Amino acid sequence: MKKKHDPGRRVSRVLSALTILLAVGGAILIAYPSLSDWGNGLQARRVIAAYDRSVEQSGSAALTEQLEAARAYNAAMQERKNPFLLEGEERARYGALMDLSGDGLMGYVHIDALKTDLPFYHGTDETILKRAVGHIEWSSLPVGGESTHCVLSAHRGLPSVRLFTDLDTLREGDRFRITALGRTLCYEVDQILVTLPEDVRALEIVPGEDYCTLVTCTPYGVNTHRLLVRGRRTADLPEDEPAAPVGGAALRIAAIGIPALFVFLLGTLLFYGRRSPEERRAHKERIAKEGGESP
Repeated sequence: MKKKHDPGRRVSRVLSALTILLAVGGAILIAYPSLSDWGNGLQARRVIAAYDRSVEQSGSAALTEQLEAARAYNAAMQERKNPFLLEGEERARYGALMDLSGDGLMGYVHIDALKTDLPFYHGTDETILKRAVGHIEWSSLPVGGESTHCVLSAHRGLPSVRLFTDLDTLREGDRFRITALGRTLCYEVDQILVTLPEDVRALEIVPGEDYCTLVTCTPYGVNTHRLLVRGRRTADLPEDEPAAPVGGAALRIAAIGIPALFVFLLGTLLFYGRRSPEERRAHKERIAKEGGESP
């Protein structure tokens, strides 16, 4: 006997399929920032690993030469007429220093409280800030020393990568580390300020001090001001803290996998549980009488 088509049944299946598609689409939209940030974290670790290999391959003599050149550059900064501007030969000299790999990569920053490692590059062009941290070109090179003030800047709130999104959670006493040219410098947060973008007085070099300031936009999503988290150089690689970064990949996977599993189970229930047991039994009996097969 020819199987009869049930329009109501077809509509029900279409609605169920649409429900599942919407649920899956919503889950993808929700999970995208975490997935993207996780992927960018993996890429950052690859970049950092490649940088460490470049340092190892450079040899101690080349690294010492680079370090001395960077220190000489920092010492000459105090003779500039405008400490917040690089011009002509100064800009070309800046770009040639601390560039072991030839792509502008200078080193990486590890922020203890955020459990994150981020590579930083010469300059703050948007092509850099979309994926990494930028070194503000008129600030001291990140090699430490008296009368230096290195400034690193990054975005917050990007949908694809977190960068300095959680910088506002840092407090005085927290630590971060700068690794460059095979050396790791440790800084302890001693000042947190909110300023207007044009107010750069807090980024000036203070005679005798060794500072590094992390800069990002604030308030979150409004970006009318700048958040300045300054660190003062302290004992490098403190014994009570591990030198290796602490990864959060397992937590990210769990944060993504659990909601995705929930959506999958919900979709399954919607698809197979749209009829009560009595309705399914009656439907099977009707199909059997008509000579068709139950789906």
